[in-house]
Amino acid sequence: MRSFSDDEIACIATRARVLGDPARVRILNALAQGEYGAGRLAALLGMDVSSLLAHLQVLFSVGLVQQRRHASGMTYAIETADLIGVCDVLGRCGWSRD
Repeated sequence: MRSFSDDEIACIATRARVLGDPARVRILNALAQGEYGAGRLAALLGMDVSSLLAHLQVLFSVGLVQQRRHASGMTYAIETADLIGVCDVLGRCGWSRD
């Protein structure tokens, strides 16, 4: 395994803090299925649109989500499929608590 630079370590730590919110992980899980507009995504997740948009802005600001403008508004997508692999690893909760 290669060594991470100080900048990469800072980026990883920032993104890990962002992933510490269950609502944001739910959003990423939904976006792994495809692109969504905010209204449709909010309905799918049972969230109000303003709360969803605040979470999407945080995810976008650290490069985990991309946004694309359309005539009718904005659509959101996961930045990279690799992110779902990371979430998959983090989601394996069968660790021992000895």
